[in-house]
Amino acid sequence: MDKLSSLIRSESRANKRQLKSLQKQLEEAYVTLSDCANQKDELQQKIDESNEKIGNKRKQMESLREELRVLGEEELQLKKKRDSSYAKCAEIKKRLRSSREAQQQIAAFTSKTTSSSNSLP
Repeated sequence: MDKLSSLIRSESRANKRQLKSLQKQLEEAYVTLSDCANQKDELQQKIDESNEKIGNKRKQMESLREELRVLGEEELQLKKKRDSSYAKCAEIKKRLRSSREAQQQIAAFTSKTTSSSNSLP
């Protein structure tokens, strides 16, 4: 009976040691699990912040695209006005040239007429 009792005590001590070891491992596992949960929360927060920044950048890009579109339309209108002004300027130059030619012809005709009336007896 002493051997059996000694064996039981020995097994009991071994079981207690094993139980303490398992409890320690379990506590370490809980700490690791808690750390992982905290890291997960931190990473999720960083992901959310990054997604918010990305969303803001997308809105900013869309705003810039719209501004660029408006500026493009304004540029097109200005080019049309410029082309129209060039055409008007060319027409005015053409009229001016024509007017100068007519003035020269009138001056030549007038000087011929004046010189021929002066040469009449």
